[in-house]
Amino acid sequence: MPVITILFALSLVITSGCQFLTTSPKTATPTVAGNTTSIYTTHVTIPVATGTAQPLPSIADVVAMVKPSVVAINVKATVTNYDIFGRAYQQEGDGAGSGWIISSDGLIVTNNHVIDGATSIMITFNDGSSLPVDLKNVKADSISD
Repeated sequence: MPVITILFALSLVITSGCQFLTTSPKTATPTVAGNTTSIYTTHVTIPVATGTAQPLPSIADVVAMVKPSVVAINVKATVTNYDIFGRAYQQEGDGAGSGWIISSDGLIVTNNHVIDGATSIMITFNDGSSLPVDLKNVKADSISD
C-alpha cells in the first residue's frame, strides 16, 4: 500500500510539473518586430542576424596567436611528509606544469598545485629560452584549484 501511495504522489508531482515547464505558442507563425522574433507568450525574443557574419579564425590561427604566452614551469619545492610513526620531515622535490603570461610586466598565472610550496621557479618560453622567476610574479588561486 505505501508503494502505491508513493507512486501516485510521484505521478501527480511529475504531471503538474510538466504543465509549469511548458509555454504555449502565441501563434503558429512567429511575429517579427525590428530585429527580434517573438513566438511565446512569455515574450522570449531571439535576435535576428543582419548583414554578413565574419568567419571565425581556425584553431591553428588561434594557437599561433597565443602560443608565445604559454610557458613551461619547473619548480623546486619543499614538502612535508610523514613517516610510518607520524613524525613529520621536510623533503625537497621537483615539480612541473604550465602557465600563461597575462601582462606585459611578466605576470604569470598557473594552477596552484604547480607552485604550492615552491622555493624556486624556472620558466621556459616557446623559443626554448629559460629564466628564473620571482615567486611574487606567479599567481594562482588555491581555493578553486
